[in-house]
Amino acid sequence: MATANDPVKRPAEAEAPEGTQPDAKKPKLEEPAEKSETKLLRSTAPDPAAVKKQVEYYFSDQNLKHDKFFHEKISQDAGGWLGVPLLVSCNKMKAMKATKEDIFEALKTSELETKEDEDGNAFVRRKENAKLPTLEERPDRQGGGHHMNKKKQSNVHDGGVMFQVKNIPEEQTWLMLKEALKGKLPGGASVWFVSSVSESSSCVVALSPFEKDVDFVSNELKLTLGGTDLQIEVCYGEALQQAVKMLPKGHKERREKAAKTRQKARQRPIQVGNQKFMNLNTLRGKVKEILGSRTDGEELKLGGPDYTLVRAILDFHPSKERKTNNMRGIKVDISEHGSSRCFWVLREEGKGAPEDFSIKKCIEEIEKNPPYADIPAGSSGSSPTAAGSTPSSSSPKKETPEEKKEEEKKEETKPESTEEKKE
Repeated sequence: MATANDPVKRPAEAEAPEGTQPDAKKPKLEEPAEKSETKLLRSTAPDPAAVKKQVEYYFSDQNLKHDKFFHEKISQDAGGWLGVPLLVSCNKMKAMKATKEDIFEALKTSELETKEDEDGNAFVRRKENAKLPTLEERPDRQGGGHHMNKKKQSNVHDGGVMFQVKNIPEEQTWLMLKEALKGKLPGGASVWFVSSVSESSSCVVALSPFEKDVDFVSNELKLTLGGTDLQIEVCYGEALQQAVKMLPKGHKERREKAAKTRQKARQRPIQVGNQKFMNLNTLRGKVKEILGSRTDGEELKLGGPDYTLVRAILDFHPSKERKTNNMRGIKVDISEHGSSRCFWVLREEGKGAPEDFSIKKCIEEIEKNPPYADIPAGSSGSSPTAAGSTPSSSSPKKETPEEKKEEEKKEETKPESTEEKKE
């Protein structure tokens, strides 16, 4: 680790405060208790790897381009030094009970530089006082839906994904866009609505619901018109509200109906590991119960039902391969990112430090593609349907031909002229 010119003084962990050493050998009744307390404190010292990771994050470009407080404090010092008291006052450092000594010890293998002045004040800075990134507003505070609360926006496209297409060449029309779009969609998906091209060279598109439709539009859909690559943005927040207002009445009703169908399908039983749950909320409740029934640092019994369930949920984590590498167990403990409690992956001895993982991310992935439980033949339910398709009724009664014709008649009575133009 690169250090400043001033030598770093790291107080020995075993040293007692000045003036206490002569009493250390005196036979006091309180001595065994004090020694036990000291051993307890040492046994709960924060993980150096976790301390290093958190401090390095504070000084990273990723954080400093949004962290106005630390950005200003570092900028105010000509040498780019930040006082350690500011670091240990952060909530995440408090949760780890990290001290100055813990930070200096953890940063021995870091590129960050440390120093301690004559008065014992400790400081940390970026390597060679590296230039700070330009301050930017945090994404989650900016307008636009991409960075809104994911929990609130996760189901807003249940009735079919709606998105904006921008950068449309002047000579291209909504009809040309619709034709280009048709050839890009997966089987079974269709274009429900395309608005006229606005003065800002953009238009709004609504698709029928299909499996992983939001992911498809966000990450896979590419459109080119008149030799120009078009920009595609899924609508959220205010942009989605305005887009829905543009839909003809018939399409709004169809979208609402499709959303109810998808939401109903989401309530079907799921199976994770060898356990079945009525729905995702039941699974969330079970996970909360497991967390609440353990003390900090307690390991889940290997092979037990709780361990088996949490391990199966971990398989849905986006970084599963990295998280489970050299894994030997799972424990419950305080998160290194705050005071909340979470699950930690325990590694085999000598093969890596423990690492916490987000159970929320796992369940979000489960929600995207639920592992529905098999429903026994003859039950009133039916196998799960693809998102956006019409599920069978939960009642044993089947739809009669007369009812089917009546339903088709209702569809035919929807405004044809508007739908034909904007479909």
